[in-house]
Amino acid sequence: MIADLKTRQLLTGKSKEEIENLLGEPDYRDANWIAYKVNAISRRYIWECRMEITFDPQTETALNPVAVSD
Repeated sequence: MIADLKTRQLLTGKSKEEIENLLGEPDYRDANWIAYKVNAISRRYIWECRMEITFDPQTETALNPVAVSD
C-alpha cells in the first residue's frame, strides 16, 4: 500500500482533511505532518513503523514522497 501511494503520488497536493477522509484519523499529528501506524513484515519479524506525510507550510498540501520510519 505504501509503495503504491509513493509511486503513484496519490496523496501529493491533497490537504490534511482530504487525506484523513481517505485514510481515517492519523495516529500521530503535528503542525506540518501526520502519521499512521503500519506494520512492516520480513520473513522473521513484524514491527510497527509509521507512514509519515509532510505538508508544505505555505499551501498546507501534502508533499511527496510519503516516508516510512520506525
